[in-house]
Amino acid sequence: MNQFNHVLSVEERGITAVSVRPGIVDTDMQATIRRDGAAGMPADAHARFVGFHEKGQLLPPETPGMALAILALHALAEWSGQFMGWDDEPVQALVARFGVGV
Repeated sequence: MNQFNHVLSVEERGITAVSVRPGIVDTDMQATIRRDGAAGMPADAHARFVGFHEKGQLLPPETPGMALAILALHALAEWSGQFMGWDDEPVQALVARFGVGV
């Protein structure tokens, strides 16, 4: 996907294409991994996913979702082709600027 994003940014100059790392999000997939993952993955990998939940390290979907929505509306053209984390400083600066009161 990152390579596709890069190619898209080169071939379609009129759009801003950014790949985003959302972090470890509390989704149904996470619950399924905790419940059923031990049967189909290495024990250390399963323990890591269980640990994310037990340590409160899973993000609510709304947290990276807000960053994604704001990026969709306000990403800078010069960011096109980049891979960014939802919590990277430039992204969070946009969230601070445009996410107030939402």
